[in-house]
Amino acid sequence: PSMGFKLMDETGLLEYILPDLLKLKGVESVDGKGHKEIFSHTLQVVDNVAASEIEGIAAGTLKDFTPDEGGDSFVESVRTQPNVWLRWAALLHDIGKPVAKRFDPLVGWTFHGHEAVGSKIIQGSQDASEREDEVRPEAREPPS
Repeated sequence: PSMGFKLMDETGLLEYILPDLLKLKGVESVDGKGHKEIFSHTLQVVDNVAASEIEGIAAGTLKDFTPDEGGDSFVESVRTQPNVWLRWAALLHDIGKPVAKRFDPLVGWTFHGHEAVGSKIIQGSQDASEREDEVRPEAREPPS
């Protein structure tokens, strides 16, 4: 799957389709301390999830669990098709990191609250400036 996102990036389409994904690109460094390049990491996660899912489907070992009619238990079944929502989750799991990213001189780079920020980004409920204000105060300011 990463090939498609790389091609969209190279051709400029990604900016129109998933602009927040572009914000994952690059590495900042302070006092010689950098962080993981999140764009490449994210694409690798998507490829890993897809490969594991395909392998599990082929082996007949990947299970799904659907609530039963009464809602009191789950019915187990063998998955025979990829789950698009699992791949979306892999693609978007770190989407809030650029907004939540802070440098703490004591520990280096932190991304506290990125999952909450990412949730708001995906819901489309706020623009980038409003998202910045939603990050927990302890994530914005390093300890004194």
